[in-house]
Amino acid sequence: MSNFGTYIGTDFLTKQLPKRDWVIENLLKERDCLLWVGQEKSGKTVLNFQAALCCMTTGHPFLDHFNIPQPRKVTYILLEGDLEESMDRVKRLAKSIDIDPNKFVFMFLPRLQLHKKEGQYGLWAMVKAIKQYDCHEVVVIDPLYRAFSGGMSDDTVTREVCANFDELKDALNCALIIIHHTHKKKFDIKGNAIKEGDDATFGSVWFKAWASQIVLQTFDQQTGLRAFYCTTQRSGEIIKECNLRLIQPDPLYFEIDKTERGINKELLIVELLQADTNTGLDAETIYTKLGISKGTFYTSIKPLLSQGIIKKLSEERPVKYCLVKK
Repeated sequence: MSNFGTYIGTDFLTKQLPKRDWVIENLLKERDCLLWVGQEKSGKTVLNFQAALCCMTTGHPFLDHFNIPQPRKVTYILLEGDLEESMDRVKRLAKSIDIDPNKFVFMFLPRLQLHKKEGQYGLWAMVKAIKQYDCHEVVVIDPLYRAFSGGMSDDTVTREVCANFDELKDALNCALIIIHHTHKKKFDIKGNAIKEGDDATFGSVWFKAWASQIVLQTFDQQTGLRAFYCTTQRSGEIIKECNLRLIQPDPLYFEIDKTERGINKELLIVELLQADTNTGLDAETIYTKLGISKGTFYTSIKPLLSQGIIKKLSEERPVKYCLVKK
């Protein structure tokens, strides 16, 4: 191999690179960049406090579901909000989930201004400070928009910011989690919120192209339902929608919502129809097998029908449903 990272063919086919282990299975690997995108009031900072400061430092499974193979040393860099409030939140989290105070460093900083020369000087000062504490297997930056000023849709600016994040990652040999916001919700002609996936990410497409994984965290202010799912995953399995319940105020923590209200009924209906090898299933068969109410079933199939995911085989009763073959 040359100094430019070039391999001759035989070396390229035979060389064994060091294995990268999971930090959180199917969510984050060593030296990966996870972009965690959340809607306003979805609780993305609290959820990442829980993941990084509680679960990663102890090896406790995230949300009692996602395995963390080994404890990690974490630096959490908060760029906005109130320091006293953040301390209070972490203390309330620690009442329900173990936390190892010897394995994390918390930094409360003003804007980094990573797109400017003075911001880059600040970046290397920050790297030096983080190395001093030897707590940098994982670094969290919360939120992205406070890391620079100017247009988040400006490709030139965002490309420079992403390059600086890469320099930070390489200098510390760490995994990065960047907390970010969505843009304002978009609605269809019937007034229903459009599910955009990673297109909900606010700002330049560079952010989406740069990240190894993208997680979208949602919050429906009318129903109070919260959830997250992977929109981009370059390693491991794509995480389907995972419904959440926020327990508050004291203790404070998120858990997976396993009640009927929290289970993704649309996904369950699709999975059941995928398993059907006959001529479709009628409504009573579906809601009986899934253990959900009749009303819940008819509410859940509306978006599946309107999006062309499932269809009615006929209007004859009992109406049968099947997946639309693509």
